[in-house]
Amino acid sequence: MTPALRVLKNSTLLSFAVLLERGLGFVLAWYVARILGPEIWGEYSTALSFVTIAVAIAPWGFLILLPRKISRNLDHTSKLLTNASLIGGITSILTMGLLIAVVLLLNYPAQVETLILVGILFVVLPQTEASIFEAAITGLEKMEWIFIARFPLSILRVAGSLLLLALGFNIEVLFIILGIYYFCVFLIYVYFFRESLKSFRLQIDRSLMALLVRQAIPFVIIVSLTQVFLQADRIFLSKLRDTETVGIYATGAMLIQLVYMVAPAIMTSLFPGLSRAHRKTQEHFSKLVSQIFKLLLVGVFPLVIVIVSLASVMILLVFGDSYEPSIIVLQILALGILPSFLSRLLYRVLLASDNERLGINVTLISNVASLILNIVLIPRYGVIGASIASVCTILVSFVQNFFYVNRLIRFDFVSALWLPMVSIVLSSFLYLWLMDWNIIGAGILSIILFIVVLVITQTITRDDLALFSLKRRPN
Repeated sequence: MTPALRVLKNSTLLSFAVLLERGLGFVLAWYVARILGPEIWGEYSTALSFVTIAVAIAPWGFLILLPRKISRNLDHTSKLLTNASLIGGITSILTMGLLIAVVLLLNYPAQVETLILVGILFVVLPQTEASIFEAAITGLEKMEWIFIARFPLSILRVAGSLLLLALGFNIEVLFIILGIYYFCVFLIYVYFFRESLKSFRLQIDRSLMALLVRQAIPFVIIVSLTQVFLQADRIFLSKLRDTETVGIYATGAMLIQLVYMVAPAIMTSLFPGLSRAHRKTQEHFSKLVSQIFKLLLVGVFPLVIVIVSLASVMILLVFGDSYEPSIIVLQILALGILPSFLSRLLYRVLLASDNERLGINVTLISNVASLILNIVLIPRYGVIGASIASVCTILVSFVQNFFYVNRLIRFDFVSALWLPMVSIVLSSFLYLWLMDWNIIGAGILSIILFIVVLVITQTITRDDLALFSLKRRPN
């Protein structure tokens, strides 16, 4: 199988699995928001923020480190996975203790505190173990295993959750079922490894464990700080305003998350190939990065226009009139989609080229910016301030990642950046000019102009399209 076909297969399977899981999760979130109301939805979103932080810290950076190490040395898969899994179990317990102490110090209302504690206790350990096995699967580029495991279990999880909520169970049941879901996923992954890798067995190696712990520290810092500050807006809103305000903000952010859920699947599928490409010539690596950057730039921009144009329709139709304040949240957050996708790619480029320390610099500066922006904007502007802070943080991250990557490779500015920007700028001006006339009509016309300018300037070349060729290309 050619590298291009392998990436296409892996990203398609993983994207479909994630889309299914998150899509069904959207149905569940919609039920909580629409049927149970903004207050309960806000309480659940607040609790989910703490669970998200915990499951980011607990895997100890192995979700990034394992794919890179395994993709470069498949023979060590069993030893790397089993030792990483053991470390993950220990760090999960420590993380749960840390987060529980933090939650108790924050002095939330009893019902919110209970919900957070249930989420941490039931979800963190099984999700950590499942995620570490999934990272090893990514290194092996066996994304079909993830698809097979997630497809049926996601349906059962959401169906069971909806049934229990309809029968009158408390919102805590969602976290209990989520923990059971990840435990079952973990068991399926163990079965796949035992059946497919005959050498797979528990191989405890203390020296290897110590090495993994040390090597993962940069990734722990990056991922932990990133997730803490990504959830800072909701935590600030819950403490400075109320959980109902969190529900309004989370509703606008929820639709953006539906878009973002595709990004990890694409980036995860690209990462092993980027890691191998870095070991080839600098010219090959630079060209590959520039091409992918350009394709993301021209592919994601129209999506931003569509979401901004249809924000009002999507919010009112899906969630109802009580969530009208979420419209502006969705429109503002949509502006961060394009720089977010590009920043994710550039971040993977830094990791693939063994420059995770630069990633730490990006994370630290971005998180400081996020903290300052949230502190300044949320007390004065509420959900709008939180939305602006989120987009500005993404821009800060993108600029830094681009700066560092440009120093590492010979980035093709003309083809990958300036030519696409001509189409984007002209399209954006037309959209702003016409949006007072009719926002949906403005969106349609601006996308048409965007495509026309792309064709005229010949921004996308045959060589770019050859990345998706199913035929083996000459070396």
